[in-house]
Amino acid sequence: MKNNGPPMIFLMLLKKTSPPALWICFAKETSQGNMQASDRFNINSQLEHLQAKYVGTGHADLNRFEWAVNIQRDSYASYVGHYPILAYFAIAENEAIGRERYNFMQD
Repeated sequence: MKNNGPPMIFLMLLKKTSPPALWICFAKETSQGNMQASDRFNINSQLEHLQAKYVGTGHADLNRFEWAVNIQRDSYASYVGHYPILAYFAIAENEAIGRERYNFMQD
């Protein structure tokens, strides 16, 4: 039996850790049907819009080094913004909390 109805699409949500946190929906087609060209264009245009708006989402020409730098920058920003983890690093390195904050902001 052939299914003549619209194709079934599952949406997968991926949480990005770059500030501000955003959710990106990717469509995955099932074996019961094909995605139409307009669906693909709509999804790709939404992804391109988010990539242009938020640096942390990356783009097609992003190399491995730039990706790693984005991850490091976002991680350090999170460490500075969350006092408990900043205190944890300060205790682990036997430094003052202000010194740890300064070090993270310099790197």
